[in-house]
Amino acid sequence: MLANDLKFLNAYEKGSILYMRQVVDIQDDFILPIHQREELYHGKDLRVEIQISDGIIIHAPRKEFTHVVIHLVDNAMKFAPPKSSILIDLAANGEGGCVLTVSDHGPGIPVEQREKVFDRYYQVRQEDTADTKGLGLGLTVARPITRSLGGDVIILPDEHHCLVQMVLPPAPLDISYNSFVNIYY
Repeated sequence: MLANDLKFLNAYEKGSILYMRQVVDIQDDFILPIHQREELYHGKDLRVEIQISDGIIIHAPRKEFTHVVIHLVDNAMKFAPPKSSILIDLAANGEGGCVLTVSDHGPGIPVEQREKVFDRYYQVRQEDTADTKGLGLGLTVARPITRSLGGDVIILPDEHHCLVQMVLPPAPLDISYNSFVNIYY
């Protein structure tokens, strides 16, 4: 994942990112990656609850959408105390848009650091998370991907949880050769 993050940031800074909005497969592009993250943190015995709006349809580049989801969920699992719970809520935001909110019972992000965490390599240092591994790229990558689609990733204020939210605005599908072939053949 680190190599992909650095490659993406380099391409983003050069302005060479092209996105094709596709229908996101909720099972393969959202639920499966979350379960794969759960396996990595199985020793923490976390309770992960996934809530998904009925009939939600998301139009976004699948690979990039999944990349953002993985980073947001990974951060929650990384900083959540053992045997705590994580809530992952995916709600519709108009046709093709969504609001993803990831909540954990971790130490949270102090108000004065809520924008700094989006800087490359910046990490919140707290005693109870000092053994947490990472380079501080997760949110650095998640925000520009989301912003390039007209949305944003923000840290919501909460005194008892860490709440991170990704908002993607409604958007139509992009027509591609593959979708043309699937429609007419």
